[in-house]
Amino acid sequence: MSYRDARLLHGEEIDVDVAVVGAGAAGIALAMEFAGDHARVALIESGDFTHRHTTQFLYLGENVGRRNHSTAFSRFRRFGGSTTRWGGQCRPLDPVDFEDRAGIDDSGWPISHAQLEPYYRRAYRFCKLCSCDFAPAGWLESFGGALRVSSDLLQTRIYQFSHPTDLGQAYRESLRSAGNIDVYLNANLVEILTDPDARRVTGLVLASLNRAKLTVRARHYVLACGGIENARLLLASTGVRPSGLGNDHDLVGRYFMDHPYFFPGFYQPAHPGLDKSLYVIEGYEQVGSRQKVHAAIS
Repeated sequence: MSYRDARLLHGEEIDVDVAVVGAGAAGIALAMEFAGDHARVALIESGDFTHRHTTQFLYLGENVGRRNHSTAFSRFRRFGGSTTRWGGQCRPLDPVDFEDRAGIDDSGWPISHAQLEPYYRRAYRFCKLCSCDFAPAGWLESFGGALRVSSDLLQTRIYQFSHPTDLGQAYRESLRSAGNIDVYLNANLVEILTDPDARRVTGLVLASLNRAKLTVRARHYVLACGGIENARLLLASTGVRPSGLGNDHDLVGRYFMDHPYFFPGFYQPAHPGLDKSLYVIEGYEQVGSRQKVHAAIS
């Protein structure tokens, strides 16, 4: 396996079994599933091992509607993706998140929580979580029990911390030692090629900021660039479909959701036997190593 700089590969045509675009959490996890396999894998990353402002600026975009962060503020375009800066906080979705709920337009998924469960367990191992258990009881027992809240509408939920948090660092050598995976750095996907009916992907056109271009052809293709960039890449591929790939119903990129932030106050338990330390993050420098979990009232 090798790390290759796309800036030096102008004109190359690369043939592999699987092409994965994006070397963040999802892309690295998928590539690692093939490590040591017979399949040839190309893991394609826009950034490099270090942060570069010129590459990060490719994330810029207009944020309309409710005021929020810039599209280039909280995501990082480099090997390891946003895990190079995140706090490593992990929690699976709840069963209700997949259900069709009255009063919520377009709710419900074609898959269930139960179908995802075995994949979640593999993800816990990949993220190096200390346990597969997210039930509050066991975690809270050694911390004086759950904080008492008066409403039956509130409950304690557990988050675990991935450690080490930078998955690019955590798996860099494992990828290097895999004989069937090549990582292409400084390689920006600029167009997804398809057949005349846009039913099948036939290739990827990559370009570096120094104008070097190369083409990747594979049996299987995966976009692993996150919700915003996956949509951008599909909408930018207009060679066959002027409205973008998969966008015949004008739905690509229509269902974004960000973290809502509210600061209503703070909660100080009066009972001396209740330890609130599990509910508090004293500093992100200790999460994952010294602080394995975080409890939150939901």
